[in-house]
Amino acid sequence: MTRRFKSRVSSRCSSLISKKIGWSKRLPYPKYVANMLPKVLRAHLSESQYLTLQLLILLLQSHRQIQLARLASMFPQPIHYSSRIRNLQRFLVLPQLSVRLLWFPILKHWLSEEFKTGHGNRAYRRARLKRTVNGYVVMAVDRTQWKGRNLMMVTVVWGKHALPVYWEPLPKSGSSSLKQQLRLLKTALKIFKPYPVVVLADREFHSPKLALWLSQRQVEFVLRQKKSAYVQLQGEVLSTPQTEGIYPRPERVPSRCLLGKARPVGTV
Repeated sequence: MTRRFKSRVSSRCSSLISKKIGWSKRLPYPKYVANMLPKVLRAHLSESQYLTLQLLILLLQSHRQIQLARLASMFPQPIHYSSRIRNLQRFLVLPQLSVRLLWFPILKHWLSEEFKTGHGNRAYRRARLKRTVNGYVVMAVDRTQWKGRNLMMVTVVWGKHALPVYWEPLPKSGSSSLKQQLRLLKTALKIFKPYPVVVLADREFHSPKLALWLSQRQVEFVLRQKKSAYVQLQGEVLSTPQTEGIYPRPERVPSRCLLGKARPVGTV
């Protein structure tokens, strides 16, 4: 393809993608993120790689298919079908397609614009307050198994949407270890270092050592505990919430307690 033809196809793809996305008010990211996206991509991808990425996004949005064979059959490239598959395979393993290189700068720019003093009109600032919790950015951590893949992910809860921040495939099935949880959170929290964050997690992330690690970094957290977790309230003996009849109601949540049996963590 000639350079002029590539330029025409690229501009056409950009307009189609923008129309598909719509940039409506329901989306958690405003239009300035869309304006920054091509700058970040062009800084790390060549013109042909950038065009390939645009066409792939367009196909994914139009046909709702992620199978490589189906995408290759619909990919508008005047070469043989087998060559198109190899071309897409080589493209998808490019080292430039990295979360740290392409996604982290966009997230940082989005956060700096959202929390900029005096940014937007009064209605926009009120809408931003609704997307946060008392001014805190809510970060949710969870693990899921999907088609034999064990994936641990950190997302930002922004209003009624969840934006992926960072994820890591686990080499084994089952629950994650404390070391893997700390590595994932350490990478994600670097992006949100200047902003107030509260971390939400379910019972898999119940470790008192994880709570201590977060508190040492002055990060607020809500970690769901098991019924069998040992808790010592102020002036009382060590026991489990199940035996003491403590249930997850706001008026029964203790503010000062020790958590754990062998090496308790916390204050009383």
